[in-house]
Amino acid sequence: MINKKIVLILIAINILFIYSYGYRKFLYISREEIFSVEIISENKVLFNFVNLSEFAKVIEASQIFLYKEKIHRVCLGQVFEENENFSASCLAMEWSSCGNILWGKFKFSEKECSTFYIYRGGVFYQLEGVGESEFDYLRMLIEKLDLYKKNIKTQFYKLGIPYKGKMFFEEERKNLAKIYENSFVKGVNPPKILKSIPINCPDKFKDTCKKIKNGKLLIEGIINKKGEIKGIKIISHIKIPEEYKIYIINFIKLNFSFLPATLNGDIVAAKVKFKVKLKAN
Repeated sequence: MINKKIVLILIAINILFIYSYGYRKFLYISREEIFSVEIISENKVLFNFVNLSEFAKVIEASQIFLYKEKIHRVCLGQVFEENENFSASCLAMEWSSCGNILWGKFKFSEKECSTFYIYRGGVFYQLEGVGESEFDYLRMLIEKLDLYKKNIKTQFYKLGIPYKGKMFFEEERKNLAKIYENSFVKGVNPPKILKSIPINCPDKFKDTCKKIKNGKLLIEGIINKKGEIKGIKIISHIKIPEEYKIYIINFIKLNFSFLPATLNGDIVAAKVKFKVKLKAN
């Protein structure tokens, strides 16, 4: 016969696992605003915001972030995808909503203990991870809200919409506030490299590659508002043949992908420095 104590421990471990890992949908529900985040891929989420107030509200992409609690790391939202372009903010007029695909170097993993936050006006909104069926049920209830009637408190009660997530003032989360602030460089949410791969070293440049320290080169460039890299410069302690320079520049343009920088709700061009690894054929 199985020991009841062991069974209870196993159940507790299972519950702890569910609450710590594996969520792909997150919600914050209050009578003033509703936020939702749905994971699409490791660097892309679907963000929705319902504004239940009399004032228009703007959410900047960089105000939405994934917090990896175990390693104390903040991964900022970068830009919203909008009609094949990027935008840095999402505007919800009074009693309305906005939503878009949000890109960021989240590197989301179901194996990590992490959740999404929104920071705005000195307040952190912690979204609560929910299961697929619960999320779909709550979304169905939220879609029944009549924003024209504006009696949100009564509608919440009649529909049985629960509150989700937590709200903290900055003073209550000083450590998180500091980590979040340090994710910016002089107020700029810097450009991000989403994809990079080693650069081939053709046989005719093998001798040059061998002389390069640790097989890595420093690259400088400008990431424009479309996320394209321009003005690429190769910095090296040895002379690199012009033909190989052109090869490296074209390789980066074709095989690397970037997200542009943002500043105060606007997309801006910004300098970027990164190292590339050379790979022998």
